[in-house]
Amino acid sequence: MAASDSTKQSSASTGATSSKSSSSSKSSSSKSSSSSSAETVDPIGVESRLLKASDIGSEFTDSTFTPSTDQTDPCGNPTSEAQFPPNKDVGSAATEASRNLFFKEEVEFYKDNATTKKAFDASLKQTAQCSQGTIVSSDGSTSSFSIGPPKDVSSAIGVTKATEFEAQTGGTTLLFVGVRLENAIASFTFAFPTSGGQSSRPDEIGIVKKGVNKLLS
Repeated sequence: MAASDSTKQSSASTGATSSKSSSSSKSSSSKSSSSSSAETVDPIGVESRLLKASDIGSEFTDSTFTPSTDQTDPCGNPTSEAQFPPNKDVGSAATEASRNLFFKEEVEFYKDNATTKKAFDASLKQTAQCSQGTIVSSDGSTSSFSIGPPKDVSSAIGVTKATEFEAQTGGTTLLFVGVRLENAIASFTFAFPTSGGQSSRPDEIGIVKKGVNKLLS
């Protein structure tokens, strides 16, 4: 899922209901094969290897995960899911109501590595094309959103490819980390009040590393 879609869904969880845009050697081959194998997620029983509220913090409670069915992003562009539909889409969610904190993990499986790469690249392109827009809340009021430039966090997570985006909308800061694995894309979204500053900001890298390790276990 692209960061622009994640902004839309996370904003919806705190009151917004719709949105509209305002936007070769033998050794190296062996190493590559080993790396790919190490980053393959077994789809069987994957639901039991998703992060739960207790993995995020003792004050969090589990909530219902609902995969996005949007065919277009807030700017009207086709979503990566519309372009490359996943074979399987699972996830988990957790909230901390007293501080208005939100977490979501989503894992989308694809038929092969080539399709996984295409879907991930499409998601990055989609975010670049829709980096700002307007969220329309249920009472008709609007608030703008903006998404910052991508940050490569592959080394920090310990995977071949991982990208992080930070977004702002209606007093809420959202962090989105997308991890490209061999046969799946794992997406992690965090939302917290901007006014809370660093005290509200999660250890997103640590949590994502825990999530990826759990998926690959």
